[in-house]
Order: sequence, then C-alpha cells, then structure tokens
Amino acid sequence: MPRITLNYTGLCLFIGLVLFRPAWANYDPEVSDFVLFIEHSDTDWVYPAVTVETTTTRLLAVWHESFGQSLKGGLRLAYLDISQATNPLPSGKNATGYGLGIDLHAGLLDRRMLQLDLRFAYDYQSTYGKSTDQTSDFIWHTAEAGLDLILVPASRLSFLTGVSLTWLDGEQRVSGNISQIIPFNEDEPFGYYAGLNLKTDATGSIGLKYYGGMRQGGELIFRRRF
Repeated sequence: MPRITLNYTGLCLFIGLVLFRPAWANYDPEVSDFVLFIEHSDTDWVYPAVTVETTTTRLLAVWHESFGQSLKGGLRLAYLDISQATNPLPSGKNATGYGLGIDLHAGLLDRRMLQLDLRFAYDYQSTYGKSTDQTSDFIWHTAEAGLDLILVPASRLSFLTGVSLTWLDGEQRVSGNISQIIPFNEDEPFGYYAGLNLKTDATGSIGLKYYGGMRQGGELIFRRRF
C-alpha cells in the first residue's frame, strides 16, 4: 500500500444542483444517513504516450439527505493517496490530496426482497506529488452512473450486484526542471461490482464490495441512518 503523507494543494469546487420530484405519501423529511467508504483499487489512466496503472487508496465520507421516499442526494468528501509506479516523472509516482463531490440515488423498484436503484456521482479530485526538483499536481473529474440490483433474502442480510459507466478527465500539471501539462482519461469506461451488506442494528450496517472492469479492487462500507 502506498505511503500516506500530508502534502497537498488547495482544491476548489463550485457545485450547482437542482433537485425536484413529487413526494410520496410516506415521505419522511428527517431521514438521512452517513456512509464511510474505505477503498483500495487499481485503474488504468491513459496519457498521450503511455497507459499508467494508478493505485488509489481513498477514505470517502458521504452525507445523504432525502428529497422524497425514492430520491436522496449526498455530499462527498474524500482523502486520497495515489501511486503510479511506472510514471516516467519522479514527482508523479506518489501523490496525496482531497476530493469533493455530490451524488444522487433514485429508487426504481422497492419490494420486500428486491430493490433496483439508479445512482449518479460526480467528484472533483486534486492530489500533489513532489520530488527533489519538480512537482506534479493531478487534477481530475469523474462522473459515474450505475444501476444497482439488491436482493434481500433475510431481514439483516442483502446482496448487491450492478454495472456502471464512468467518465474520467484530468491533467498532470508538472513544474520545476520540467514544466508541462499532460492530459489523461480512463482506459475502460465500463465496470461491474458485487457485494453484501449486514445490518448491525436497527440503523447501522457494514458492507463489502468488489469492483471489476474499469476499477479493480474493493471497499469496506460503514453506514448509519438517522
């Protein structure tokens, strides 16, 4: 696992979001939840002259609020550590930073043992790496749409499977003995995943999730509903 340091650059984000959807009869405006993701994954970033495997360790916190019985939105805040062992620039081999974003979840089907959800997430991410005589700022945007199928065979246990489509666009901004801006994007936009979730009590749960396709890796998920 890459070494985590505290070097980072400031990041800025302007987010505009308009949400509207008719509320159902049982809509409870007080429902919200907090989710903590611990993720470790590998993704191929495509530069103009080379494809670089990027290992990301991410601690992601998400706060969701309900906008209706079948719709909720969230604010996302992340700490990131990325590693590129084959990056030709020394300052690009390790970098740390932060991410900020939003997400939306819409329930398409809600039955006792079967649920179908549509979700969308957008993240702005910025990390900073340095070597003796140069620095690298990685700045990238990701937007992901996914379709989740959830099976609930027991009151405390559920299984998840789904597919996703991800758009990634970014730049590595190098300064020092070499100054240049190098664009990059994703190698493969399609992904798939599977996981399970176990309720620990009436309002809490813990889950595991495995990713394939665009991202290779997994995450540990802690959730608490308020």
